[in-house]
Amino acid sequence: MFNFTLIKNTIEKEVRNKSVIFLFAMTVVVMYLGGVLSNTLQIEIQESGFSTYLATASMTVVIWIISLSAKLVAALISANIFRSDLESGVISQILALPINRSSYVINRMLGGALLSFLYLVFILIIGIIILISNDLVPKGVDFSMIKMTASLIPHFLQILIIMFVSCFFSLFFNKIGTLLLTCFYVIASVGVYTYIQAGNPALSGLNLSSIFGFIFYWLLPRIGEISGLADMLSLGAELNIDIVKSFVFGLVHLVATLAIWGFIFNSIFKRRSF
Repeated sequence: MFNFTLIKNTIEKEVRNKSVIFLFAMTVVVMYLGGVLSNTLQIEIQESGFSTYLATASMTVVIWIISLSAKLVAALISANIFRSDLESGVISQILALPINRSSYVINRMLGGALLSFLYLVFILIIGIIILISNDLVPKGVDFSMIKMTASLIPHFLQILIIMFVSCFFSLFFNKIGTLLLTCFYVIASVGVYTYIQAGNPALSGLNLSSIFGFIFYWLLPRIGEISGLADMLSLGAELNIDIVKSFVFGLVHLVATLAIWGFIFNSIFKRRSF
């Protein structure tokens, strides 16, 4: 099932992706400038209670930038790993080797996910360095390596989901279309989850808004719980029983929807001629 040569080839192919390199550079610049600016402001208002609030806000923004950047990188990589093989005709050569179609897709996704994950780990380390060096870790925040390490698990899981959804879109759309639809899926999935977590019903009457919410909350693999859990662990938040229940319920829903959409994807992919 696992083909390490194909995984290695995927990483080598995508590590030269100029869009990913540019996004990485911009992420680091934004985090650094934000940290320096926040530190300067904090020094200016050190005597007021606002400094604690500023540190908390700065840390939240840095973690949010890291999370968003990781999602965008996963979308950029996933939009290319599968579609580039289709457009160049390389896929027919790969499938001529002793490798079945399911193994090809899984290993391509794993290679892209590992590269996206390494990117996430790298910018997370840089983000932590920026926060600590600019004295932007709020007092009382449990900035432990245990929680930071634990946050990498849901981060990796959401990267895998983005990879799968993007590969599905790649069957029908070109790179740009796949990228735009993947980004739309990520934003809509997280947005609808946040909207419903705020106490709004998933389906209220028959209108465009409720149908939209129903589709992205119930019918598609959602990453809201996973993304929220990853960010909370990165920020050092304590998990309560309600958060754990929400995550477990979301995980059950995720497994079910991925199984259904995975079956559909596999059926379509097996029937495609290359």
